[in-house]
Amino acid sequence: MLLRRGLTWQLIASRLNVRYLPEGYILDSGAPCAFLKPEVDDSELWFILGWLNTDLCSHLLKTVINHTKNIQSKDVERLPYPFWVSACAKEQAIHLAQAIVEAMRRKQTHRTYEYQAHLESLYAWQDALPQAVDTSAMSGSFMPKTQRLRRDQPPQQTQLALWHE
Repeated sequence: MLLRRGLTWQLIASRLNVRYLPEGYILDSGAPCAFLKPEVDDSELWFILGWLNTDLCSHLLKTVINHTKNIQSKDVERLPYPFWVSACAKEQAIHLAQAIVEAMRRKQTHRTYEYQAHLESLYAWQDALPQAVDTSAMSGSFMPKTQRLRRDQPPQQTQLALWHE
């Protein structure tokens, strides 16, 4: 896992704030890290980065998965993969996540606010989804109560390989 591109976040925080980890860095135990599985396309890293930085994702993490300030790898691993995002929106989200990282690298933070607002809309839960989500453990009004996981469908597999100290 050393020297590979990935994602990292603060271990203790009130919300999930994921950062891009460029290749070439040596890891320490100060912050959890996540890396793509070797067989997964690199664009997934950007898609997952965008998803993990949305308000919806942070809400799920802090109200359903983990109510504490500690954000461990296992908590991020339990987050749902945003399968409800269309292929077109996924491409836009990938480009926006890349643009946000580049703007931050160039210290052009004023540009990231408009990018982030658009990113939020791309990952937003849509009412017209197929019947493929279990909301029995979810709280809040962002998911319609009529959506239920079909028992004959296997759960989505995570695209990340998480590194644990």
